[in-house]
Amino acid sequence: MTWIENLNTMLSVRLNLDDYDNIPYQFRDHSISSGRVTFRVAGEFEVDLTIADEDFEKQFWFIDFRFLFAPAPAELSDPLRSFLEAKVNDILATDGLAGCYRFLHGFVLTHKITEFTHQAVELTRGRWTETLKIERLHRAMAIQYWLSRPAPGLRSWIILGVNSGNKADGQVDARTTSRLSLRWFRDSKEVKDCDIPFDVNEISTEDLLRCVIARHIEYILSSIHRKLLSFPRFRNREASLSLRTSQTDPTVSELVMRLSHDASLTVRINPTTGLFSLTPLSRVVQSGERNLNMTPRDPVDEGFSILEKTRCYYASEELIRRGKSAGWVGHPPPVKPDELKPLMTTRDPFHSVWLKRQGWGPEWFVLVTMSLGGDRWWLVEL
Repeated sequence: MTWIENLNTMLSVRLNLDDYDNIPYQFRDHSISSGRVTFRVAGEFEVDLTIADEDFEKQFWFIDFRFLFAPAPAELSDPLRSFLEAKVNDILATDGLAGCYRFLHGFVLTHKITEFTHQAVELTRGRWTETLKIERLHRAMAIQYWLSRPAPGLRSWIILGVNSGNKADGQVDARTTSRLSLRWFRDSKEVKDCDIPFDVNEISTEDLLRCVIARHIEYILSSIHRKLLSFPRFRNREASLSLRTSQTDPTVSELVMRLSHDASLTVRINPTTGLFSLTPLSRVVQSGERNLNMTPRDPVDEGFSILEKTRCYYASEELIRRGKSAGWVGHPPPVKPDELKPLMTTRDPFHSVWLKRQGWGPEWFVLVTMSLGGDRWWLVEL
């Protein structure tokens, strides 16, 4: 065992004196035991090296390598071990420890992208089938999601690749290094500074997708909510409107809009398909759901209008149904819609319901107008 102790001593002297200035910052976490030095890069790898000569000018030599992220192989295959041993030894001979780190760091980043890609492909064989498109690029991968959406011009995808880590001003910092980075393209436009967190130590492509999609659903529902709030009906609190969102769980987000006195419309988006889901179940609500899902335009621009039409049709049916029990009957419009415009206090599109009561003269009606400008009741004499 004396020769191992001597080897440990020589490694300690070499790393603390002769090679101290040549150790890359990322190799600062290292330990010496059993005649080898183990350099540990958290979340990436461990590599065991040794020396074969008392001459400190001679190179280090590769012994073993281990991944420090999951999922990853617990042990290297024989072909991969032979490849790494030959490659790392060649690099150690020419570029020393700094070159060893750069190669193994790049090797691990590529392996992580491969794992993300493998998991993405597996997702397409499960409940994400026919909703994802996977493309492997050079040291990167792309995942397009929500393939079921009807608007062909509104594609959404992410690109996971390697960022060089170089500063914009060109200055070099020994502590910075290349890393995995994410770019998000939402409805064919890149979202800058999206700052979506993703774990590169415990790799889960599904968790990454769910986080991105949660942000996308939040964006859609928040945009519709903001537009509805800009109209007097909700701005003046004539009807309730609420929004709940999550940036990590896409199943949590929902928009709730008042339909009538005792009914509300709940709007959700399916995380895997990107399609809208509306409740309660009724003929009118299901029609509104189809219109939302079949519109060729951006639902952010069209969604509020479709939801308002759904609300008007639902309220009209309920008004006529309940009115019958109290002696009121629906009546075809006795005038054209353009003739009502002078009465309206809003330029927004409106929906009207005409009612009559048994025993009233032919010239008398009750008119209900519904719009985002507010609902109004009128006693009309023609």
